[in-house]
Amino acid sequence: MVLCRLIGIAHSRNCVPRARGSIYQVPVPESGVPKYPSMKASKLLGILKTDLGYEIKKQTGSHRKMQSPQHPDVLFSYHDGASVAPGVVRKILEKDVGLTATEAQQLLGLRS
Repeated sequence: MVLCRLIGIAHSRNCVPRARGSIYQVPVPESGVPKYPSMKASKLLGILKTDLGYEIKKQTGSHRKMQSPQHPDVLFSYHDGASVAPGVVRKILEKDVGLTATEAQQLLGLRS
């Protein structure tokens, strides 16, 4: 335990002081949480199309409504040159498409 000099409260290393002196717990990632890469939207779109069988059914600007016979519908709303953050890659593959963490990692080449 470390004594916080700003507010005089003992806390662990996982606590970070906020601007007004209160503290909050920083989430510590579990050892089993996979790390996903950031990637260009065009690459993620290619994975959705070629590997998962998605087709664009309707497009308005950068918003694409995509359908697949095996997976739920997905709304993909990124310009092709935009970078997609690792958390968003995970959200699209695991929550929107419905893949497990292991399946998503294998699809991205993170696991064999």
